Amino acid sequence: AFLIGILTKLTDLIVDNKLRFIKYSEYFLGLGYGILTAYIVSKTDIVTASLWVGLVLGVIITGKIDKLAHILGLVGFFGYTILNGLPKLSILFIAIFTLATSFDEVLEERIKHKEKLINLFKKFLGLELVCLIVSLLTSNWMVFFSILSFDIGYIVIAKIGSKILKYKNNKKRI
Repeated sequence: AFLIGILTKLTDLIVDNKLRFIKYSEYFLGLGYGILTAYIVSKTDIVTASLWVGLVLGVIITGKIDKLAHILGLVGFFGYTILNGLPKLSILFIAIFTLATSFDEVLEERIKHKEKLINLFKKFLGLELVCLIVSLLTSNWMVFFSILSFDIGYIVIAKIGSKILKYKNNKKRI
């Protein structure tokens, strides 16, 4: 999950900010995170697998898959799933995680330019809080630690990416 967070944010940085280091790297990264996500779905328990399927459905529903690199992430996810089959999933948990992801994505768009405190507040009201509650109720801590691991990878690359962007923008001004 940590690696999926890293690959997802790297893909975002490349497609949104043109931080490409290797030609076509965003396509390979997108395909990679899609395959890794499907792999996690195939190898984890029913609730954790449902988290990742719900997350994928949530970003599809909210229109977050808007660039070719992210479409290739879906191709990797569905391609792996078609080749290896779907594991047992819980429709109830898929619905819960899809709604939580959709809530996160819609709220993020609405408060994108607001204060950092609001962003921090939002972060703990969406998917992460739902995962914590599900983990508490099911005693399945893989759900919470899975999303936490993803978030850590994503946030680390976001911080590194923002430093690279600042350097790149300062260099252009000179």
